[in-house]
Amino acid sequence: MYLMSRNARLSSTAAVEWALLILGRAREVTGSAIDLWATAFSASLGRVAWTSWWPDLSTLEAATTALRADAKYRALAEEGRAHVVGEIDDELWLLLHGDLDPERAASVKYVGTVRAVCAAGNAVRALTVGVETAERSQVLTGLPTMFLSAVTGPYGEVGWMSGYDSLGEFETTQGKLAAEPAWMAHIDSMEGCFVEDPSVTQQTLYERLS
Repeated sequence: MYLMSRNARLSSTAAVEWALLILGRAREVTGSAIDLWATAFSASLGRVAWTSWWPDLSTLEAATTALRADAKYRALAEEGRAHVVGEIDDELWLLLHGDLDPERAASVKYVGTVRAVCAAGNAVRALTVGVETAERSQVLTGLPTMFLSAVTGPYGEVGWMSGYDSLGEFETTQGKLAAEPAWMAHIDSMEGCFVEDPSVTQQTLYERLS
């Protein structure tokens, strides 16, 4: 299973209307469940992400081809020049651990992510610890946690992802993790697994726009 994310920084709050319009057209053309998210209480204010899940790359390729052939979608994409600051970036992720529940995925209001990059010479250890971290998080919080690896972007990048029904649920789960000594000891045991740079290891919260 693959996660496709198209990321952009909108120029104004009015640009959200355009982001929703092109989202709607992409859904119509592809018939796929595509969602729109915005960073919440995190870095890069105004940054949005159109995300979608795909069973394989051939299916993603077919959907991309259909969008490129659609005149209305192309016109909306061209309008994006007036609504986007800087470049639009695509990211492709491979799901390594966890299951996608379509019903839950459609209902969550917030998604929390943590990104890191495997340290040189520690890829196997980092991936092993990454899966273990997702499993521990799920046990302690009671919420599904996915572990993914980047197919494009920084080489060796990985990420954890959890969905929340509300900001209150996010707050509660963070409190559970922070109050659990075994969790903190596990985090400390990761030393050497990942690149130790705060600009690389980032935690971000996203709010669903549609």
